[in-house]
Amino acid sequence: MRVFPKPVENVLLTLNSFKKMTLYSNFFSNAVESVETKEKEVLITYSSNIAKEYVYNCEDVPAFTNNLCSVLISNELQQDGGSVGSFIHRSRKEEVLTEQ
Repeated sequence: MRVFPKPVENVLLTLNSFKKMTLYSNFFSNAVESVETKEKEVLITYSSNIAKEYVYNCEDVPAFTNNLCSVLISNELQQDGGSVGSFIHRSRKEEVLTEQ
């Protein structure tokens, strides 16, 4: 019989407090260098100044990420709707992304 140590709850707490971050940078765009998503934020580096990162609030990061992935698929397939710059512009205009 194998006995596990008692403080298993501490491990679960540590895992639950893990903050997931995803970096998207392997795409073609004249305007956007990279997009990084965090728990309630989206960080964007524009091609015009790759030394600066812009941080935006985002209330629904999973929905933003799903939409971004659709754009990235179209981008990869060179289809209409694959412009990352247009998607970011639209997300800001519709206040999906708001400045901090």
